[in-house]
Amino acid sequence: MPGALVVFALGIPHSPEIEASIGWLLVFNDPDGLEIHVYTDESHGVDHGDRPGYGRRVG
Repeated sequence: MPGALVVFALGIPHSPEIEASIGWLLVFNDPDGLEIHVYTDESHGVDHGDRPGYGRRVG
């Protein structure tokens, strides 16, 4: 998850790396307390389409 390296390097508190429906997810809060979800385009190769609460590939 290379994009997360900036968050790690700056010491910003964040969630663990989460296996989302298709790619990876990282969650953190901005200074105003808004929760920010950052998703990757990179696929982790695990199909969660059959699990409740997860999306599935379309097309």
